[in-house]
Amino acid sequence: MKYIRRIIILLFIFLGSISAQKFIGKINPFPSEVQLTTTDNTNIKILAVMVEFLEDNDGATYGKGTFGSIYEKDYGDKIIDPLPHDANYFESHLKFAQNYYNNVSNGHVTVNYSLLPTVYKVTKKMREYSPLKDSDDYTLMGNLSKEVWEMVVAANPGLNFSEYNLFAIFHAGVGRDVNISGSLGNDKDLPSVYLSLNAFKKIYGADFIGFPANNANIQNTMILPETESREITGVTGSALLELTINGLIVSSIASHLGLPDLFDTETGLSAIGRFGLMDGQSIFAYSGLFPPQPSAWEKIYLGWESPVLLNQTGVYNVSVAAALAAGLTDSKIYKIPINSTEYYLVENRQRDVNKNGAILNINLNGQSLIKTFPKDTTGFSSYSIDSLAGVVTDVDEYDWAVPGNGIVVWHIDENVINAKLSTNKINTEKFNRGVDVEEADGIQDIGEQFTTIFGDQVIGEGDSVDLWYAGNKSKFYTNKFDSSTKPNTNSNTGANSLISFEGFSVSKNIMNFKLTLGSTNIALVESFESQVSDIDKITYANNRSFVLSNNSLYSKNNGQNDFVFKYSDFSNKELMTNEQTGIIAGVFNSKINVYSINNDAVYSLELNEKITTVPAVIISGDISFIQIGTISGKVYNINIPNLNTGQITAVLDSYVSDKQIVQSFYVSGTPCVLDKKHLSGFSFNLDGINEFDQVAVFKKADNSLSFIARDNQNTFYIFEGASLTNSFKISSMDSIKSFILCDLFHTGDYQIVFTDSNYIYSYLLSGAVVDGFPIKAKTGETFTKQVLAADFDGNGYSEIMYFTTKGKIYAYTPYEQKMLTGFPISCGSEIKGYPVMYEMFEGGVNKIVLNLINSNNCFYSYKIDYNSANSTIYFNGKYGNLYNNSFLVSAKTENVITEYFPENKIYNWPNPVYENSTNIRYYVSEDSKINIKIFDLAGGFVQELNDYAAGGLDSEITWDVTNIQSGVYLARVEATGNSGKSGNKIIKIAVIK
Repeated sequence: MKYIRRIIILLFIFLGSISAQKFIGKINPFPSEVQLTTTDNTNIKILAVMVEFLEDNDGATYGKGTFGSIYEKDYGDKIIDPLPHDANYFESHLKFAQNYYNNVSNGHVTVNYSLLPTVYKVTKKMREYSPLKDSDDYTLMGNLSKEVWEMVVAANPGLNFSEYNLFAIFHAGVGRDVNISGSLGNDKDLPSVYLSLNAFKKIYGADFIGFPANNANIQNTMILPETESREITGVTGSALLELTINGLIVSSIASHLGLPDLFDTETGLSAIGRFGLMDGQSIFAYSGLFPPQPSAWEKIYLGWESPVLLNQTGVYNVSVAAALAAGLTDSKIYKIPINSTEYYLVENRQRDVNKNGAILNINLNGQSLIKTFPKDTTGFSSYSIDSLAGVVTDVDEYDWAVPGNGIVVWHIDENVINAKLSTNKINTEKFNRGVDVEEADGIQDIGEQFTTIFGDQVIGEGDSVDLWYAGNKSKFYTNKFDSSTKPNTNSNTGANSLISFEGFSVSKNIMNFKLTLGSTNIALVESFESQVSDIDKITYANNRSFVLSNNSLYSKNNGQNDFVFKYSDFSNKELMTNEQTGIIAGVFNSKINVYSINNDAVYSLELNEKITTVPAVIISGDISFIQIGTISGKVYNINIPNLNTGQITAVLDSYVSDKQIVQSFYVSGTPCVLDKKHLSGFSFNLDGINEFDQVAVFKKADNSLSFIARDNQNTFYIFEGASLTNSFKISSMDSIKSFILCDLFHTGDYQIVFTDSNYIYSYLLSGAVVDGFPIKAKTGETFTKQVLAADFDGNGYSEIMYFTTKGKIYAYTPYEQKMLTGFPISCGSEIKGYPVMYEMFEGGVNKIVLNLINSNNCFYSYKIDYNSANSTIYFNGKYGNLYNNSFLVSAKTENVITEYFPENKIYNWPNPVYENSTNIRYYVSEDSKINIKIFDLAGGFVQELNDYAAGGLDSEITWDVTNIQSGVYLARVEATGNSGKSGNKIIKIAVIK
């Protein structure tokens, strides 16, 4: 009758009270920065003491501060945690912890314990040791620890404290750990915490080394209540809510081992539900009798398990065994990288591997009992344990506490974990958790609060439909998990992970599913974390990747797992490669270094003055040489007639400047030299007002050359033939670090593309903004400075590839103004240096391979395959290509507009005009004068604008509307060409202020 009466009360007054619990505070408020290393023989030796307070009648605490005073009624021995709460009682709880770790750690951790028989009484009332709610100041709890251990040390002069490494205080009263409907008046109870050395240093200062004890210093303390059971008062009376401390003890030991809290430590709400250990819903699973096994991530973090890594592109038939069902050759956990900082962990959780129900060992008044439950039932479920009495000391399968059977997929984000570990906030952001359950039902409701028809709060803790298995009946479940499903396999930044799960088997001890790594168009060929530190530059030649680390050259053959050291002080600038001669070149201060791939040897030449340019390949007939420039304005051609002899000679070029050389190279036999103040080449010489930083060149359809130079004040200079045809300055943005050229529209000219933190910009050579630009970064994203250009899909138009500081990689088609299928993807963190692309002809199609290094020192190689024989790289790295000559062949011309003044090319943007200006754009097929007269709707003249537009280019002029009133205006745009051609169009412009 006991539990029938209680069920009636709970149904009508406290329905959902257990599931509505919030875990108040933090088990481990100040985690250690480094977790305890758990080896195969880690031995946790606990010294525990029992502590009472000065007696009180405080309504803000349960009980009177002494053991056995928390109940107003006599419940006898028919309840969980029955009185007396004496040494035998606490030893039974410690026995549970011992059994739990012996079972779940697979032999890695052994727990032993000693409980001192004396009950120690401190000098103050409970409330005087209780920190304020929601406070991170645990000074009062530290003072309790200090007082208790000083008392214990004084009373036990012969006790060798060095035999113990974990110390526990069991105090009278209940814990201020859960917030339950109807549970009021415990504001001054003590929260249950594990105070690490780090926590004590927060209280007593960085020099604190522990409380002095015989032969040792006590450096930690678990503070735990005698029970979590409590009487709850409602409109019809009071009832005993039974909650025990088994889960609290094992979670506190886990905190000592180094596990962080995985519930939301800011709200107390669940974050991983009953799928792991360090969550309030797990700690109080089955009313605190027994939590589930730690999750896959927790076991790996503690060093108990090593996952099977699946990271190579392909299709896998995966078999995963439940922990207790795994044999010697069965895999229990799989790790599937999303990028260098995010990955999936896959495990099989089965509640009853042995198919014999839940078998509980119970200590009741000193008697050992065994009770078996074939299934959850009234009086034995996660919400109610009324059919039990005594202290549970063991369970045959702890995963009986998991809410269902099947595969659990965990999404782990090391960026979040690393950023929030020290503050114990790994899972405080619902949609950006460090350790997250991919809920198979497509509804992320773990930790959500729901209100019942009785007005009670229920908190989602996970259920059977959150696991993956054939037959899952949830609405959104399709037995598939990929980029299109709910949930999806995208990274936390929204990038495509290129991962697909499908065909999960029915739930059983050993389950199967199919895993596909790589999409139809994009495949991750290779990835690994390099042990070579501080890699910042990368290139590729002769089927090998080369990198620079602290100026030293490293190389990697296909099939190797890391880079191998080749040569120190090889280069402090970008590398140059020439596959025809099989060389890698670099410059280091005043020395040119050339590495022969075939000979596996380095040849060097000292020039006795600082080299200021990257080396660039010069090919003249059958002869190849390298060109570099120096700080004094000299240009050298480095001859390499025979690498076998090791002889390298330098020939001084005819060009000599009095300024530092910035770039130098030959284009189709034509020299081009850029120094700080001059651009020289192809019979022209431009003296710059500002200092030059970069130049690129392309061949026009008539075989003439167009040079594009940029100075350090964001001004671009356009040379065609021997004439400066245009110059324009980019204002209102960061300093431009570098630019690339792209053939976006096949109009016979290339377009300029560059980035700042918030935008991708593209300009025509006329200085007009390209349609569809600028591209604004999404909220929370910022762009890096690197941009690449290639025709990935073989449609003839160049895509641009750009990157974010969080590791997202975009490939965008400006011609169609859309993202290329499969992008964005993610490498996990910001890339270092410029990525490198190369072409691979395979299976009758041309594929592009992208290699990069990110800030986590991880190497990535992607194969981009859109089944086209025409994939082409346009601009590869800061200097155009692996030769570093910044040269592009002729842009395509099939979309050249021959109509003199096409009306569809005459418009203004933005329109309507909300800011202080708008741009009026026009196109003419030959050089022309442009006259624009603007009128209001009444025909009144407003303003006249004039321009001179270059033929074959979009041009535009800005109309400043700062002093223009709101309204609709008519702009008559008239063009008059040098040949006498003319045209005009009237456009409407709306100004709104």
